Amino acid sequence: MTIQDKHAIIIKRFKDNFSTTPIAYENVEFKVDTDVDWVRLSVQNGDSNQVSMGTPAVANRFVGIIFVQIYTRAGRGTATALSIAQEVSDIWRNKQFDGITCRAPDINHLGVEGSWFQINVSCEFFYDEFY
Repeated sequence: MTIQDKHAIIIKRFKDNFSTTPIAYENVEFKVDTDVDWVRLSVQNGDSNQVSMGTPAVANRFVGIIFVQIYTRAGRGTATALSIAQEVSDIWRNKQFDGITCRAPDINHLGVEGSWFQINVSCEFFYDEFY
C-alpha cells in the first residue's frame, strides 16, 4: 500500500467519525467563517525503520503524526475547545484500523491569537510494510 493510500485511510476515518465542525484539509481550499468553530487535519510523515529481517519479507515501520488544530472563537472560555479535543482524541486513541496503529494522543493549548482560541491534538501512528 502506498503512503497516499495510508493518508487517505486516516483522512477517511476522520471524515467518517467527526461531524462537530467544518474540517479544513491540507492543500484544499477552505474559507474560514469567523462565526463558526473549525478544525484543520494534517497527516505528517516521520521516520521509517527496518524492524525485522526475515524470509520471505523484511518489515519496515513507517511512523507519522496525525495533527488536528482546533479553532474556537476567542473570549468564550475553553469548554468547547476541550470538548472537541476530547472527541478528536477518542477517534485516534489506541485504535487500530486498516493496518494503521495509533498511540495515545496529546492535547496542547496554544491560547488566543486574533479571533481564535487554539488547542492542538497530535497522535503518533505507525504502520508496517513488508518487502
